[in-house]
Amino acid sequence: MLQETWLAELTQESGNEIYVIHADSLAFMHANHAASKNLNYSDMELQQMTAPELMRDLSPERLRCFIKQLRDGSTDHFSLDTAHKRKDGSTYAVTLRLFYLDLHALPALIAVSSDQHASATRSLIESSEHRLAQIEVNLPGLLFQMRQGSRGTLYFPFLSKGSFDLLGMTPKALYAKPEIFFNMIIEEDQQSWINSVHESTRQLSVLNWEGRIFIESWRDIKWINVRATPQISGTQGIEWAGLMTNITLNKTQEDEICRSRAQLAELSTHLANIKEKERARIERDLHDDLGGNLTALKMMLAQLGKRLPADNPDLAQRTSYLDSLIDRTIESMHRIARDLRPGILEAGLVPALEWLAQECSTQTGIPFQFSSNVDDVELNQQLAVGLFQIAQEACNNIRKHAEASGVEIHLYEGSDELQLEIIDNGCGMDTAKKPGPKSFGLRSMKERTATMGGHFSVISREHKGTIVSVSIPLPVTIVA
Repeated sequence: MLQETWLAELTQESGNEIYVIHADSLAFMHANHAASKNLNYSDMELQQMTAPELMRDLSPERLRCFIKQLRDGSTDHFSLDTAHKRKDGSTYAVTLRLFYLDLHALPALIAVSSDQHASATRSLIESSEHRLAQIEVNLPGLLFQMRQGSRGTLYFPFLSKGSFDLLGMTPKALYAKPEIFFNMIIEEDQQSWINSVHESTRQLSVLNWEGRIFIESWRDIKWINVRATPQISGTQGIEWAGLMTNITLNKTQEDEICRSRAQLAELSTHLANIKEKERARIERDLHDDLGGNLTALKMMLAQLGKRLPADNPDLAQRTSYLDSLIDRTIESMHRIARDLRPGILEAGLVPALEWLAQECSTQTGIPFQFSSNVDDVELNQQLAVGLFQIAQEACNNIRKHAEASGVEIHLYEGSDELQLEIIDNGCGMDTAKKPGPKSFGLRSMKERTATMGGHFSVISREHKGTIVSVSIPLPVTIVA
């Protein structure tokens, strides 16, 4: 009896099922708590039963055969996969190990079984926990769970070890006072956080928020991204699971890019103003200086022609040639001046574009049709010149490359924008192909549009023509 008590105390705390079986009668002498719980039998009920009644695949003959070999010392234990039958008749798989214990007055068979499903589950849990730990260590951020209670308060059931590296706060501190996180968000960004959480709660959509936090202990401001998926968690309200990451470097680079673009835009505008002033100066010099000189030459040549001897036709012919040469030079000067700074723009953008269409039609024999939904647009000189030059460049490209039989130029007021379109029915072009280093036409139109704060686009299909579109989102005055 003393030995039985010793065995019972020895086996009671084990997580495995342990049975003490009489080696001769095969009756259960003792079973620990794990065995009684899994079988749903009390220890007293088990003592009234034999092992073969509960252990499938173990007939009395087979069990005695195992005992004989264990007694003889042929082996020190047996191990087999079998199943145990519960009190309700159901079975569960186990791995069973049998040992023989000869204490003279107590020849006993010790049976130790482990639940295969529980063992597999434990292994899976351990494996999952190990993988989660590895992910947690290598993730560049903070894994978290966040819940919203019935009163709308937010708290964190789980925060990974990255909490301190990202937020300067331990998980324990945030568990105790979750409101610390909201207080870390700088005041200017707090409302956007509230709005993002509210929208995610209302639509059960992914929470994706970017904002700045101030870490008091480090006296530092960081940009962070909070991205999490929500789900309804029963009585717990809504629960988010996701990742917080430090995006300060990306934001700094974005700010630098934005500043650089703004500086480039300012520089482009400044250069455009300088070029416009230079065009005006050159146009003025052509008209005042070169034009005046050519006019004076023509007048002097006419006076000389009157004094030439009547019997010298060769000199008269040369004089006539010089006079026509001066006329052609004056015409070239006027054309260059128009290209630099069209005087027709003095009448307004709409008349200037109408004149451009007529000029292109006359020069090419191709119908260039102009239409506008307004009589005129009041623009400053820079915008008017920029839009006209874009239209001029587009028409030149059509004349050189499009092989078109018809062209349309449209100017109309859209929704808070002024839009210019040049459409041809020519051969089209491959817009996906990167422009070559000498493709100045499209590049200059795009740059001009950028200096005006507008949007430039080209839509083209092979053999179906091209649409060049420029939109200027400016509060211009429309004259009906």
